[in-house]
Amino acid sequence: MAYQRLLSKSGGRISEDDPANGKYAQLVHQVGKELAAKSPRDGLNYEFALVNSDADNAWCLPGGKIAINLGLVLNMEKETNDFGMEKLSLKEKVAAVLSHEISHASARHGGRTIERNLFIYAVIKALRYLFENGDQEKEHSEADRYLDKIIQGSLALCQSREHEYEADKYGMHLMKSANINPRAAIWLMEYFKEHHQNLFGIEFLSTHPLPEGRLEKNKETFQELNPQKVV
Repeated sequence: MAYQRLLSKSGGRISEDDPANGKYAQLVHQVGKELAAKSPRDGLNYEFALVNSDADNAWCLPGGKIAINLGLVLNMEKETNDFGMEKLSLKEKVAAVLSHEISHASARHGGRTIERNLFIYAVIKALRYLFENGDQEKEHSEADRYLDKIIQGSLALCQSREHEYEADKYGMHLMKSANINPRAAIWLMEYFKEHHQNLFGIEFLSTHPLPEGRLEKNKETFQELNPQKVV
């Protein structure tokens, strides 16, 4: 239910029959299914959608409901800079994005974040109850509620950045399992570093690590997967 609402809110799903962009929807579906077939976690009903949005973005909901924006696909196709690497196909670039999102789903990052936030919320409520001597009727000030949000938000951000690194790493493992060049994940971080450096701001206030850090980690992962090749 959340997936359908979010697709609609984000711009709407592009059909594979769409005369202008259906070929991209078909590519997303094809690449997603190839990667999902190699996913280490069984039992997820993966679904892949191309969203009618210009933003360079993709996302995943718990359970394997994944979407990638048309804007990101088109911009990756138009990018002329190979960043010192061999020419990569659009399929490989799309795979770099989808393998990352599939890894989020297979590792239960979304579900674990929800569980963690609920746990933190329960702990904060319990501690507040104890310090207020069991007075459940006492009004919380705006400052107290704001502090609660800061505590929960800060812990969630730390976990989110850890999840991004994990999804990058195992997304590259997944690409290799599907016989797709994992070097595309390095290209993707070069792309974000080139075009969206200012989007992420200060790392400790962001849900995502800075592209430079992810780029270096992806290079390390590629070297682990291909020790005979030079990054």
